[in-house]
Amino acid sequence: MSSITALMELLRVKKDQLRRLLICQANLNQSQSSFFANEYLCMEPKLTPTSWEGSLANEFNWLRESGILTNYQEIETTQFNDVFRMLNDTIRRVELEIQLIEQQIAALQEAERKRAAKANK
Repeated sequence: MSSITALMELLRVKKDQLRRLLICQANLNQSQSSFFANEYLCMEPKLTPTSWEGSLANEFNWLRESGILTNYQEIETTQFNDVFRMLNDTIRRVELEIQLIEQQIAALQEAERKRAAKANK
């Protein structure tokens, strides 16, 4: 019976781990949405002839577009996607571990029932 108890504890731990991963996934979704919504800030403030113009302003705009905006978009797409892929893989792995543990518990409980039935005969 102690192996069933150990498996039940492991099952509880894995279910808690899965719950935390799902919360993380939801939080990451919210963060990505906020990140997408704020992309325009990379190009703020807008430069106009009344605020700043000339070669320094052009160079500054080029740096914002090719540096800041490009890196921001890299985070938006590639890096967020990589994190989501790793998180989804981990969630799937933990779900499979939970299924395996539940199957092991069921098998041990069935074996206990058979042993008890034999002992009662």
